[in-house]
Amino acid sequence: MKEYLLFMHNDAPDGGKPRPQAEWTEYFDRLNAEHVFEGGSSIGGGLCVNIDGKSRTITSPIYGYIRLRVRDLDQARELAAQNPVYKAGGTIEIRELD
Repeated sequence: MKEYLLFMHNDAPDGGKPRPQAEWTEYFDRLNAEHVFEGGSSIGGGLCVNIDGKSRTITSPIYGYIRLRVRDLDQARELAAQNPVYKAGGTIEIRELD
């Protein structure tokens, strides 16, 4: 099994308005039923910095993540396709943890 993070971007066509609680409950029920949910959280505002002290503009803020333990990237992608943010037209970034 491998671990992946699903980063949810706030870029849905509807302006990233919060998804209804029922959508999240259904999604998390599915992840829990498949025994793949390892945690997650919403993420507040912030900024990007580097050693020069310059701040990059965050163009599509990541506002939440979900940690999964699944067999492979294909399974992570299948589960991402059921995510309420993705279904609303938003971006889900899938990253494998080393």
